[in-house]
Parts: sequence; C-alpha cells; structure tokens
Amino acid sequence: MKMVKGVVWITPLGICSIIAAKIVSVTDIVLVISQLGWFIATILIGVFLSQLIILQPVYYFFVRKNPFKYYLAFTQGTVTAFATASAAAALPVNFNVLDNDLKIHSSITRFVMPIGTNINMDGTALFLASSTVFLAQMTGFNLGTGTILTIWVTSTIMSFSSASVPSAALVLVLMIVTSMGIPTKDLPLLFAIDWLVLTMNRPVRDS
Repeated sequence: MKMVKGVVWITPLGICSIIAAKIVSVTDIVLVISQLGWFIATILIGVFLSQLIILQPVYYFFVRKNPFKYYLAFTQGTVTAFATASAAAALPVNFNVLDNDLKIHSSITRFVMPIGTNINMDGTALFLASSTVFLAQMTGFNLGTGTILTIWVTSTIMSFSSASVPSAALVLVLMIVTSMGIPTKDLPLLFAIDWLVLTMNRPVRDS
C-alpha cells in the first residue's frame, strides 16, 4: 500500500516532467498550440454532433418522447460525471434518478446501466480515432483510406476495453499508434490537454 501511495504522489511530477521536456523540444510553440486547439475543437464538435444529431432523433423515434426532458432529469448525474470525470462515479446517482424520478423498474436499470457504463464509449472511440489521426498528422505519417478505416475499426473495438476512470484512453491511444507504426514522440502533447478534453466531454458522452 505504501508503494501505491508513493506512485500516486510521484505520478503528477513525472507527467509534468514529460510535458515540460516536450514543450522545450518544440520549435514552433504557437503552431503546436494552434494544432492542439483544433484537436480540442474537433473532439467537442464530434461529441455534440453525436448527441444532438444522432442520439436525440434515435431516442425520439423509438420512445416518442421529448429527449431533452429526459436529459434534464439527469442533471445531477451529469454534474457528478463532470466533477469526477468518471462515468462509474455517476452510476449511483443515475440509479437514483431512474428509480425515483423516471420510475423505471430496478430490474431493468440494474441490468442495463452497468453494461451501458462499460460499453457506451462512443466518446472514447471518437477520442481514440481523433488522437491517432492527430499524432499521425503531427509526424507526417501517411494516412491512406485503408489506414483510416483501420483506425476507425480499431478505435471502436478498443473503446469497449476502456476503464471508466480518468485518462484511461491515453493507454489505448499508445497501443493503437504503436500497433500501426505511428511515431509516439508527440504523445506527451495529449497529456497536457487530456484532462480538459475528457472532463468537458465526459458528461455528454459516456455517463
């Protein structure tokens, strides 16, 4: 236990050192910041398009109810997911909403919600694919049609194995880019913005 506590305390220092070393090695910091800004914008636009353009009509088509009222009921769960950056942490809150506010039978919620928390990783799939393409473009790696399709399929499959804890997707990004032969030298750039991207899109993607 002492070893675990030691690793937890040292980890922030190690991450800061990795990020600092990468920043020092960057020749055009303004260009890199601009590219990171476009990357963040791509993630957020993709998440909101998924929520507003895809999921809302699907919900209305099958349930025939206003999806925004349904979302409003999960305000507390959304805030919890935002504060903790973890869908698993919001699970008990969502149970309470489903049982007491939406009056859905507990036999359904206790079966569906845990499964959904672990496999409803559409935002993670988006992050994995976008991160892989971003790292490839940063290093000048050639992306053909076949490569993009491979990234899409791999990211979708790998997202199912993502743990419902903060920054778990970065490990999967490393696995994907390594398996595809994409250089990982720019991966520390994602460490610097990972907390921002995941915290902002967690409430609307995986919670």
